Amino acid sequence: MRYFIVIICVWAILLSSGDLFGQITILEVRNGYTQAVDDEEACKNLYDKFESDKKKLSPIMMGYKGCVYALMSKHSGNPFSKLSYFNDGKKLLENAIGLDSVNAELRFLRITMQVNLPSFLMYNENIEEDKTLLISQLSSVKNGKTKETIGNFLINADCTSAAEKILIEELLN
Repeated sequence: MRYFIVIICVWAILLSSGDLFGQITILEVRNGYTQAVDDEEACKNLYDKFESDKKKLSPIMMGYKGCVYALMSKHSGNPFSKLSYFNDGKKLLENAIGLDSVNAELRFLRITMQVNLPSFLMYNENIEEDKTLLISQLSSVKNGKTKETIGNFLINADCTSAAEKILIEELLN
């Protein structure tokens, strides 16, 4: 009987680890996404994990998946693939925001894309809206690293005024 209980406990631990069957965790995505911006291999790794993970995604995971797809366009040499990756990623991110429109992390993902993408892609219409939401919700972001990342981005972004930067610095302290 004791042997049976040990096996059940080990099996439960393995199943709850998430990564055993190719499932990707939010912590893994957050850490990998930062690297994926400049590292093609890290981007492809995240892309492959999202492709192999067939479970229904939460809005935040869908948003990250969209951003990873859009990042694949940065690392692709084929112009048609670039546009396809970007469009697929944009659609996923917008769907995620549609499901959870007040999620600061999703709005952060979108503003980072919109600020950094070339203007000819015409994906920059939500910068002010996202910035306003992020500033108003910054103090309520629970994850400390995420809060700091959002704040630092806004402080260094060209879309943020001097007064807004002062306010953001106060919110971070």
